[in-house]
Amino acid sequence: MQIINPNEEKTMKAIEQHAQLVYGIALTQLKQKHYADDVYQDVFLTYFDKEIEFNDGEHEKAWLIRTTINICKRYNYSPWQVRRESFDESSCFELQDQEETRVFYAVRELKASYRVPIYLRYFENMPIEEIAASLELKPATVRKRLSRARAYLKEKLECDYFE
Repeated sequence: MQIINPNEEKTMKAIEQHAQLVYGIALTQLKQKHYADDVYQDVFLTYFDKEIEFNDGEHEKAWLIRTTINICKRYNYSPWQVRRESFDESSCFELQDQEETRVFYAVRELKASYRVPIYLRYFENMPIEEIAASLELKPATVRKRLSRARAYLKEKLECDYFE
């Protein structure tokens, strides 16, 4: 007979509900699939180890977003990342079609502070107030970052059509 740890059950439920959210944020922040895989694993391992009691589902979601961003920062600023040589990443990530590829690479070129709000707003359909609470920012700041990111993406993608 297998005894199931209540924390293991809670972690499995969180993985089912928030896997795409965590992985999407990791992928937009780190730009490489294998690093996003590592962050995904680290986030849910931290979730399992901490045994945190959340007030509600939104509190849990905000904690996962913040933890994912913090672990991504740790990866980005590690000595390995700072000193490594870059390589052609096109073989690391496959998308459905050429248009998705262009949009994905345009989003990757955004400043780090713009990538997460864009992902949460347009891929996870989160309201601005919830994004602000998750990122510990004012709603006006999130609106401004979204506006600037959209302007950059519009300019970038329009230029690509005329090249």
